[in-house]
Amino acid sequence: MHFRSGYPGMKQEKRISAAIMVIIVTACLLVSCSRADHKVLPPSRPVPEKEILTYSGTDSVLDSFVKVPFEQLDAKYLEYTGYKRAVYRKGIEDKIFYRITNREANRILAGTFRVIDFLPKDSLRLRSVIDTSVVQYLCIEREVLHRLLDLVNALARQGYNKYGFKIKDGYRYPDFNNRTGGARMSQHMFGRAIDIAISDINGDGVFTESVDKKIIYSLLDTAIIRNSGGLGGYPGTNVVHFDTRGSRARW
Repeated sequence: MHFRSGYPGMKQEKRISAAIMVIIVTACLLVSCSRADHKVLPPSRPVPEKEILTYSGTDSVLDSFVKVPFEQLDAKYLEYTGYKRAVYRKGIEDKIFYRITNREANRILAGTFRVIDFLPKDSLRLRSVIDTSVVQYLCIEREVLHRLLDLVNALARQGYNKYGFKIKDGYRYPDFNNRTGGARMSQHMFGRAIDIAISDINGDGVFTESVDKKIIYSLLDTAIIRNSGGLGGYPGTNVVHFDTRGSRARW
């Protein structure tokens, strides 16, 4: 750029022009170095959560949640769930409920199963997906989760597909239990039961009740639940129930 000698502000404009040139040259050098010496890295991906295969791992997740004794549950929740009725109080009054937020519901709890897998599949769970401020409560005993881990690990040791099943039901509060056709005093209402829906366990690509379901039932019956709980086979379905009621029951 050319300036007349008597141009107003000439010295100032020269200084500005020089500064601009320095900035341009510096930027060019930085771009050149970046292209020559640095590779463009792909965007980072979140680190996947690991499966939990130990009792202590599952217990530590439960211990991280806010614990609410039954007697401290909100009156509206007791009304909503049906626990206000006296018939259910005897088996539930000594239980601990875990307060579950939207984010906590997606945490892995046992194996690769998440907290949400054990929550009631009701309208409250749907609302919690839409409205992240909605809080749910989970009532589930550690012992029944430990038996689930025993099943996963036993399947793996024997060369079967250790995740060849899904959680059909975990915790069910009384009114939800009644709506879904559960037994009148179902162990699900007291956090002691899990129902699983079985698919391909032996790896042949298909579900066969006489093969895949038999593998699961046999392990639970003879090695895991034995005489310490209940076991339901539900013939003609892919569902198996197990619970930790403390005494033997079969159906």
